Amino acid sequence: MTNQIDDDAYPGTAIAYIRATWGSQSFVGSGALVGRNDVLTAAHVVYSATFGRLADRIEIAFSYDPNEGTPAWINPVWVQWYRDFDPNRDTRISSGDGRAGSLAGAELDVALLSLGTAPGDRNGWFGMDPNSQGGSVGVIGHPSVYGNRMMFDAGTATKDAVDNVFNIRSDLEINGGNSGGPIYVGNYSIVGVVSTAIAAAALTAHWNWLIPSISINDGELTRGQDVFRFYNANTGAHFFTASMIEARDVAGGSSGYAYEGLAFGTLATASTGIPVYRLYNFDTGRHFYTASRSEMLGLDARREWALENTAFYAYGSGGAGRDEIYRFFNTKTGVHLYTNSENERDTIIASNPVFKYEGIAYYTDLAW
Repeated sequence: MTNQIDDDAYPGTAIAYIRATWGSQSFVGSGALVGRNDVLTAAHVVYSATFGRLADRIEIAFSYDPNEGTPAWINPVWVQWYRDFDPNRDTRISSGDGRAGSLAGAELDVALLSLGTAPGDRNGWFGMDPNSQGGSVGVIGHPSVYGNRMMFDAGTATKDAVDNVFNIRSDLEINGGNSGGPIYVGNYSIVGVVSTAIAAAALTAHWNWLIPSISINDGELTRGQDVFRFYNANTGAHFFTASMIEARDVAGGSSGYAYEGLAFGTLATASTGIPVYRLYNFDTGRHFYTASRSEMLGLDARREWALENTAFYAYGSGGAGRDEIYRFFNTKTGVHLYTNSENERDTIIASNPVFKYEGIAYYTDLAW
């Protein structure tokens, strides 16, 4: 039986009311906080296959009650979503394609909204479970049939044997406005995202990009610039970027790079530091980073290397409140590793002779 719940108490505080607008037309849906500044919802809540574009304006409110006046809207600063959940653009989303290893329809109906503030610090957030097979579940959202009040229902949803969806049983009430809301198990761990009245996208097939993206999104909250680190187990190469856009693309793509977390914290700016150059090797497909202009110019003059950009800014000397960034060269693979961890440095020196220690590459602000 569907009941209204307290929107000012957890888990109601972690439920998002989402209003998406295309031109003069607005539609509403639901979502849930899954991190400090991360809202999980359905792709079709923020992207219209009919209009062929992301909403012109996306507004999010927490602890929403239609009887309490105008809410405090928050606009996302970044959106990750799928476009192909409704290829026919007929607003009818299939439950999947009945084939293992491919995604279609509701299997793809997932989006992650990144916020520039951290409502999760105050409101709390849901956990997530990519392995649950479902069973007894709960759903919370803002269905229009109940005046978009925050409503809860308990029922049954089970993981499909083939498709990346949870099949929603008739004992779980789903209405318009529930779209994007969480299907969760008893410990407030989300297992699916409401797509249609009968199907919810499972998190399983999206786990490899959701978790890195949620971590990367924390960069929206820091006081400066962060450098993200990835590792390709096939090539032994690391990849570093200070661009959250690029980091999200790498985390969500098929480059073979796995997200390892922050390499180092906030950095200098163009006015306070020195450039760290990023070069690309056409022969190996790998990147090299250096704060030495002469080293950069020497490599850039060679046929196989090209200067891509200034990766970020660092300091050319140490001092109070600064971290040393240590540089290693892998004599077997020809790639470099950079770390601000003294423990990682000492472990590599002591136990991995393949890596040649090359000293301090540059300095950054102390990791936060």
